[in-house]
Amino acid sequence: MSSSIGKVNTQLIKLIPFLRSLKYFLPIQYDIHIFLRYDGIPHVERLLFAGIVREATENDLPLLIQCNPKPERFRERFHHGDRCLVAETPPGEIIGYEWFSAPPHHRDQKYHYKISIPPEAFYLYDAFILPQLRVSGVWLALKGYMGKIMKEEGKSALITYVSHNNALSLRTHFRFGFRVYERVTVVTLGPFSYTHRTPLVHSPELVKELIMNNSSSP
Repeated sequence: MSSSIGKVNTQLIKLIPFLRSLKYFLPIQYDIHIFLRYDGIPHVERLLFAGIVREATENDLPLLIQCNPKPERFRERFHHGDRCLVAETPPGEIIGYEWFSAPPHHRDQKYHYKISIPPEAFYLYDAFILPQLRVSGVWLALKGYMGKIMKEEGKSALITYVSHNNALSLRTHFRFGFRVYERVTVVTLGPFSYTHRTPLVHSPELVKELIMNNSSSP
């Protein structure tokens, strides 16, 4: 593994079997987050998805919960002012969504660390599409509608992160035009949290390395 990924990433991956075994005895969580940035306004010319994309409100909670049962988490996000795009089929069924928030920061709900959001950007997180519809253009439709909101609200960039072992999502983001800018290693044990941030410089070599290593990670 090259120095672009770094020793912390290497050591944590080696520790994952040990950390996984500790989960049965201690409230431990761990991951490596690859942060990505997209500069510009997303423009999707051709859409395969035949439904509609719109911004959700708290009135959509019952439909969101039917799509993915996270009632308390969804309520908390609306309460904190986060926003949600939903993909909806003609019968009125939500089949996918993506949450987003604006500057200055967002606190990760699972690992409880603060994510800084540049003033020109939206932060995208927790995109979910029903498994049977994940190759039907829903993800692109969500990005296309996000471009509309960016134009209306004067934003010029998007940031997000992908778990280090989600090679499929990394490939999708890279093909769309996202670029790597940071790696964050996170480990939490109950109320205690460890975070290690490493700036990364996007390059074809780094993209290949991430995809190859993540594809083979345990």
